[in-house]
Amino acid sequence: LNQRLATVDRLAKWKIDVPKECVLCTSQKEETLDHLFFECAYARSIWAALVGWLKEKHNVGSWEQELKWLIKRTNNSRPRAQVLTFLFAATVYYTWMERNKRRFQNQCITYVERVREIALQLHING
Repeated sequence: LNQRLATVDRLAKWKIDVPKECVLCTSQKEETLDHLFFECAYARSIWAALVGWLKEKHNVGSWEQELKWLIKRTNNSRPRAQVLTFLFAATVYYTWMERNKRRFQNQCITYVERVREIALQLHING
């Protein structure tokens, strides 16, 4: 993502006035890339549930830590590596979509529902 998402910290730099708090969690923390992925309880819970589903023993860390961990686990072409890559991409994608729905459409889905949706997508596409 290379700091290109239009998170509220970036929008503020462009002089666009939006509420600064993360809309996904109740922490009242400013929405930044690092907060959304994976300091935010919503994204952290999704990723932890999916990783746990694969029986991986892993404590979710920062964005950088998760990328390093993912690269180590997916440096082969085994099906498990492909599943893990899919789950990571789905976590990031659906977290961003949920952020947009909450911020702009006042709609929300719980992280449990989101995990089910991702698992269903994997089952259908996998």
